[in-house]
Amino acid sequence: MREVMLVLTRLGAFLAALYLVGRFIVPRLLRFVAHTHSKELFSLSVLSITLAIAAITGKAGLSLALGAFLAGLIVSESDFGQQAATEVLPLKDSFSAVFFVSVGMLLDFNYFVEKWPVFTLGLATIILVKFFVILVICFAFRYSNKISVFSALALAQISEFGFLILVAAKKYQLVSEGSYQRLLGITILSIIATPYLLKLNPRVKKAFAFMNKKKWIMRDMELQTAFHLEPGAEGQLERHVILCGYGPTGAIVAKRLQGIGFPLVIVDLNYKQVQALKASKQNAVYGDSASTIVLEAAGLKNAALLVVTIPDPQAMRALVRKVKRERPDLPIVMRVRYMSDRDSLVALGADEVVWEEQEAGEELARRALKRLEIAPAGSE
Repeated sequence: MREVMLVLTRLGAFLAALYLVGRFIVPRLLRFVAHTHSKELFSLSVLSITLAIAAITGKAGLSLALGAFLAGLIVSESDFGQQAATEVLPLKDSFSAVFFVSVGMLLDFNYFVEKWPVFTLGLATIILVKFFVILVICFAFRYSNKISVFSALALAQISEFGFLILVAAKKYQLVSEGSYQRLLGITILSIIATPYLLKLNPRVKKAFAFMNKKKWIMRDMELQTAFHLEPGAEGQLERHVILCGYGPTGAIVAKRLQGIGFPLVIVDLNYKQVQALKASKQNAVYGDSASTIVLEAAGLKNAALLVVTIPDPQAMRALVRKVKRERPDLPIVMRVRYMSDRDSLVALGADEVVWEEQEAGEELARRALKRLEIAPAGSE
């Protein structure tokens, strides 16, 4: 009992210290880094914060995984959450691959082949039990058939945390080698089976469609429908313009659109600028415009138009590809500096591309003719 109290006290002290770090230190540190406008430094800072908190957690006698999880929560709750997710996403895929390969190496394949009926029966039992338990819980909370069935199928597996629990159980000799191998094999099979289970969603949903006719579920569905019919609920913008880049060009575009009262969300990597926009009650998101995560935070799903004023051709090409993949119907208007960039962006799906040199030339010619008091060709 004394040891349990000691661990709980240590955990409480650690969480209190972590709250102070996450509330006061990490946001200030990331704000300082954001002002340098360096993506590389920002990525290294996020990674360093995560590893540092994980290491401190390990020194405190707690799990490294718990520390990394808490570090992720701290960063995600800050203004830099979307940009941090964008920078870390490639590392996530690499680490996930290493994790699952290392887990596969723990499995005794000869034992798996020898005892395959046990693995098959165990997999079927766990998936069926978890599916019906989660389904009953969802229906008890009056979720519709669509949500309940999808949730039950998606959560019927044994999650990745099961590996951590198994390793800890083996370390403290709570399970035998045979039980460890059986549970490990079933866990791996359940994760492999999840995508195939989700493909069954339409058929299973149809089988449980009768649940939507139950009175307590029907009443809740009617309330949800009435809520979702209100446009712009909970601050969600509808039919707005996303403006990527708030430099001199972006500021002009924003002023004209706001002048006619059109809803606008500005995306920019200048954190000071984003803070100033938020302070003036304007919708602004800090992050890289070429990131799908950042664009989703800006309301890509409900946007009516995307205007791009950033000067980086490579980032613009990546942005057009990602937007057209998510929203092929969304019109994109952008500016480019060189003719070659205009052709490549149009080929990728940009709808309107303004060539700076052409527009500047047209304006210079117009003003020159005005000074010479010569009417432009075609004018009366």
